[in-house]
Amino acid sequence: MRALVLEYQHDQNVYNITDQYLFGKYLLICPVTTKGAQTRTVYLPKGTWYDYWTGKRYDGNNDYNIVTPLDMLPIFVKEGAIIPMQPEVFYTDKKPWNEITLDIFPGAKPSEEFDLYEDDGVSLDYQKDNYAITKIRCDNKQTMLTISLEASQGKYNGGDKVYILKIHTRKPSSVSLLTNKKRQELILGASPSLKGDKNEWYFDAETSVLWTSFKKKPASTVNVQITP
Repeated sequence: MRALVLEYQHDQNVYNITDQYLFGKYLLICPVTTKGAQTRTVYLPKGTWYDYWTGKRYDGNNDYNIVTPLDMLPIFVKEGAIIPMQPEVFYTDKKPWNEITLDIFPGAKPSEEFDLYEDDGVSLDYQKDNYAITKIRCDNKQTMLTISLEASQGKYNGGDKVYILKIHTRKPSSVSLLTNKKRQELILGASPSLKGDKNEWYFDAETSVLWTSFKKKPASTVNVQITP
């Protein structure tokens, strides 16, 4: 958690904002602190931002009046974000951590990266370098959008994973999977309920979200190539 001024030191508009904060580099959290309030004013700094819940796009350097229902904390995501998520568990070793969703917001930069860290979640073996890092990269070019997951580096072996990609982009003409130099054209599915063995993709026109999924072994490299 950090104050906006630490990231946007040259923006005088953030100097006195005390009821918004950054969670990491890309998430802007805007708590509702007034009892009974149904809206609140949110300031978005420079850049392109997305409402985390609806996907609505906002231009930065502006104030916005945001509706705030009780069950929806205002959260905004800056373009370029790669946000990993996993199914909810009550404690770390309840079940294997074998499904990861990547919420991806391609930005204006040609390339964005994220290092996904893994360890066993229960011991102190990470202090003995028993962990792994998987580099995730989003290359945004005019002719193709590529999401790359490199081979995991490190001593820890977390096993095979199903990766579900939720990519905020326009509808593509084709989606292909390149695994260890073997290319496979994915087919258009009927719903976003995708699993790693279906080899499908789905586009939600209402939210402008492309869904696809695949299975990945720790030692393999996978590229998802999306053609506009």
